[in-house]
Amino acid sequence: MESLDRGEDGLSLEVLTWNLFHGRDHPPGGLRGGFAWRLFGRRLDGDEYALLNRDLRREFVTRLDGWSWDVALLQEVPVGWIGDLSRATGAAARLALTSRNWMSPVTAPVWARRPHLIGSWEGGCNAILVRGGRVVRPGGTGAFTLRVRPERRRLHFVELEGGPMVFNLHASTGVPRAAEDVLRAAGVADREAAGRPFVFGGDLNVSPAAAPRLFDRLAEEHGFALPGGVDRDSIDQVLMAGAVAGEGERLPAEQRDLRDDETGLKVRLSDHDPVVVRFEL
Repeated sequence: MESLDRGEDGLSLEVLTWNLFHGRDHPPGGLRGGFAWRLFGRRLDGDEYALLNRDLRREFVTRLDGWSWDVALLQEVPVGWIGDLSRATGAAARLALTSRNWMSPVTAPVWARRPHLIGSWEGGCNAILVRGGRVVRPGGTGAFTLRVRPERRRLHFVELEGGPMVFNLHASTGVPRAAEDVLRAAGVADREAAGRPFVFGGDLNVSPAAAPRLFDRLAEEHGFALPGGVDRDSIDQVLMAGAVAGEGERLPAEQRDLRDDETGLKVRLSDHDPVVVRFEL
């Protein structure tokens, strides 16, 4: 079984990153419900989109499976979805619990019926999915806790057989704190990779446009290069050290849309656009 595609010029790897927003939808146009709506879960219908307050596992699984990728870096993933995501996409899955999981025995059952009521108190995890014949090296997975306050943030990784290490990060909110997390995580990843090529990405909560000096430091200190084609305003990024600079794109928001079977209205999954980057090693 090949670990990576071998083309004329070397090895290629297609990496997607997506924040799943704890399994919720987020329609455009200001369609929002108040507390009573979050509590009782009645569907809200707009002219083009519906806002749902129910389990959207099937919709997220369908959407993720429909995109092209070899490795998916996921953030704010409902822990109970990992098995379905793995089976539906034909991917090996590894996860790292993040914050607020200590309440999950109480919050998870409520979240399953009213996800917009519970929100991030569902708990959640970061997850890395690996498919397309790529193989996670036995024992080649782990996580590092970057901070515990105000919320626990972790750097999660897997090591691919015959290929690079892959690191997944959901950094803290706020540009200063996010930049601290990104720099510390990049240092940990560089040390763990020990000279091997490695992928570093996720929801960084800071964009190249907002903090150009941060991304200059990532290039200077750890050899990262921004891939071409990705929006510099995006906080969702995939970088790589030790590879030819990749080409990628921030997928249009419409690619997160599915149709609600009951109404025929659109449902927009998550509040983040996925980013996909293809690297040549």
